[in-house]
Amino acid sequence: MRLANEGETLAQLNKLKPEEILIRWINFHLKEAGQSRRVENLGKDLKDSEALLYVLNRLDKNKCPLDALTEADDEKRAAKMIANSIALGVPDLISPRDLLACNTKVNTIFVANIFNTKHGL
Repeated sequence: MRLANEGETLAQLNKLKPEEILIRWINFHLKEAGQSRRVENLGKDLKDSEALLYVLNRLDKNKCPLDALTEADDEKRAAKMIANSIALGVPDLISPRDLLACNTKVNTIFVANIFNTKHGL
């Protein structure tokens, strides 16, 4: 129920597609991290890796630092974000180029694995 919108019932929440639940989960952690940014999709909105860096940091600040946010190169930033996810115990499923390609299906599998490893709710 922590992912439910105000006034939303559990029955309504249960009707959401898995992708919609994952987007709400990312946005929950962004909000808890004090970020104003929100994700609307699991494709292009994840390309810069910043949202996922904040999520991973919320899940484990020691294993997933935010130092990659200072990296100007998207591919290098994505590599650091993926290294953080592996440190958290997420299987090595994705490459930086996969993330930069904005493939919604690949990103959904990756985000689902983060969620299944440690959801932090």
